[in-house]
Amino acid sequence: MTECYLLDEDIVKQIEWQGDSESYDLELRQIGPRGEPFIVKNPWVSDSRPFYFIDSIPDTESCVVWNYKGEWQAKYFPVDWRPCDGYITVEIEIPQFIWRKNPDIDRAMTFEEDVFGTYKPDSWQAQHELVWYIDPRFNPLEDKVWAISCKPVGRPILGIMDMGFITPQVDVEYNKDLPQFDLDIDSLMPPYWELSNACAYRLDPKYETDKELYVIVIRPRYRNPKSWSWKGIITPQLTYTMNKHLPQLNIEIEDNFTWHDLFYEHVWYIDSNFLYPGQKDVWLVKAKATNRVKGSKYHGGVSPKYRIDYNPEIPKINYDLYLNFKIDDLAHEHIWYLHSDHHPYTDQKLWAVKITFTEDITGQKHHDDLRPTYTVRVIKQLKDIDYNFNIKDIQYFDFVYTNCFYMKNPNNDVLAVKVDFVKKPIGSKHRGYIQPIHKIEYNCNVKNIKFKAEHEITFDDRNYLHVWYLNNADKELIWLAKSSIAKNPQGEKTIAILDYVMPEHLDVFFISYDEPNAEENWARVKNKAPYAIRIDGIEGIFNAYRAAAEAAKTDIFYVVDGDAWLLDDWNFDFQPNIFEREFTHVWLSQNPFNDLNYGYGGVKLFSKEKVLSKKIWKSIDYTCSINKDIKVMDKVSNITVFNTTPFNTWRSAFRETIKLLIQKNTEKIDNWVTKEGIYFEFARQGVEDAKQYYKLYSKNNSKLNLVNNYNFLSDKFFNRSLLPNDAYTEC
Repeated sequence: MTECYLLDEDIVKQIEWQGDSESYDLELRQIGPRGEPFIVKNPWVSDSRPFYFIDSIPDTESCVVWNYKGEWQAKYFPVDWRPCDGYITVEIEIPQFIWRKNPDIDRAMTFEEDVFGTYKPDSWQAQHELVWYIDPRFNPLEDKVWAISCKPVGRPILGIMDMGFITPQVDVEYNKDLPQFDLDIDSLMPPYWELSNACAYRLDPKYETDKELYVIVIRPRYRNPKSWSWKGIITPQLTYTMNKHLPQLNIEIEDNFTWHDLFYEHVWYIDSNFLYPGQKDVWLVKAKATNRVKGSKYHGGVSPKYRIDYNPEIPKINYDLYLNFKIDDLAHEHIWYLHSDHHPYTDQKLWAVKITFTEDITGQKHHDDLRPTYTVRVIKQLKDIDYNFNIKDIQYFDFVYTNCFYMKNPNNDVLAVKVDFVKKPIGSKHRGYIQPIHKIEYNCNVKNIKFKAEHEITFDDRNYLHVWYLNNADKELIWLAKSSIAKNPQGEKTIAILDYVMPEHLDVFFISYDEPNAEENWARVKNKAPYAIRIDGIEGIFNAYRAAAEAAKTDIFYVVDGDAWLLDDWNFDFQPNIFEREFTHVWLSQNPFNDLNYGYGGVKLFSKEKVLSKKIWKSIDYTCSINKDIKVMDKVSNITVFNTTPFNTWRSAFRETIKLLIQKNTEKIDNWVTKEGIYFEFARQGVEDAKQYYKLYSKNNSKLNLVNNYNFLSDKFFNRSLLPNDAYTEC
């Protein structure tokens, strides 16, 4: 249409129709612009489409009226038009269009937009072929596929006009037995050529149990489906939620669920090895396939994955790496250092391994130094021999070599051991000598000789048993030690024959406390052993004997009690052989109140080591408590002159009777006081008091041990309170 001013429809609506067309048109002309022609469009027509088919304005001074099916559509008013200028009527013609559907498409297919029944081409489309294309969701091809077209009849076609896409009418049905997954439905639409079928998507088989399950099925709305067609597999996408209170960790979880499990939220906890004792479980990750869950299901613990880095400055080796991380460690970088033995020439630590669980590192933790692992190859001849070699001397820059250790030999050293830290060494290095481990056996019967077997065994001597002997004063040799590096020695080699020299004399100690006859007894001892030492005034037998042991210079020493009168034929010239020097030797003593000769009060020979090894005294009889190995000698060494005062007589009788009662030696108790002598009554009273005391306290060790306590005995004798008043008899 020739361009012309178009009067606004709202202005046109202000002119009311009064039944007179000339008056109405005159009013229309008056509201139009002055000095130029204009067009008025009928604002009251129900279908305004014909207006757009007006293609030209006649060259006339008359008012041009365009009609369509008896109803005016528009009017043209020339400049200064008056009713007397007249009218020209023009009928609008709308072209007819031919509609077609692509014959390659199911003829029954209908579309969401019914272009056949609803679309009416506009005037500007009247000289074009209009084409609608299949919705690309249903067209997997690279090129567009046309679905419907229309073109005018009786008019020249100027070109093809793309009218966009139209969507086939389909219904999408979800499986009501499954959760509603968050699916991209558009991406699941089947190709247009398969829409005649029920196109279904199957649930991932790993979630199925005993039958196939569909997730959704897409059916044509315009016909009954021809058949059932599986179009693919749908794997539900699990939504994972990590515990925000933990760092972002790399984990692997097993989500082997059945479809029944897809209704639930699934929870995994951190492996309990990462928790402290007594700590509650900590959830690590949650997963769900739908937002409408029915509840939660709990799974086992998960160990976070870690990244391990090795120092590139150190050859790639393995380490004895013990990993024991806790939940607080997961946000840290963990650093281990190479043991300083393998890089001793600098004070700076050399890191060996770093382990991280997350990229969001918040700090570092430093761990113990690491030692490298290695492989050892031993020559065949040394397979059964244990040995030591100093692996610490190998520096980290030598890890790339085969480190060779040799065994010494008189003629030439023998390559014995190869140590590798890497699989493919670049060469070899001499690392020194191995030290075979000696299996040393000492003669357990020779206990008093301090001897250490030391000897370097060469390669040629590796299968021999090496022996050290003791020259026992021209008698048969006594073996002291045997050493071997072989598990099954073959043959013997004597390494040394040692001479054993006994001391010229054994130390003698005289133990005195308050004995009235101690001085004359001491003089008697000095006469027989001028080198004797006196231990005087130390309270307690245990303390006095220990003081003697500390002062002794010989491995064994004699002890003479303060009330002992040595017999004329007694001498300190006995020395036990090397096999008996740890024994406690006890000589007999004569009792002044009977004819008994036994160990009570006799001279004793103690082992210095045995005495000093006792820290406390738990036994009533000190001699027995020192050593269980006691040898009683047949010879009488002395008279035990304990009857020097009433108290000493009573005390000695009381103590010895308690010991005999413990030993259940009733025969000696009955014969203990059978001969008259000085303070005879006090000796007899001591025996009787001991019987009464033992009767009361026979099962109380602490009470029985008081018989060796001087203050206890003195108090009980002089205060007459040893026993209950009705049990004590006056002397």
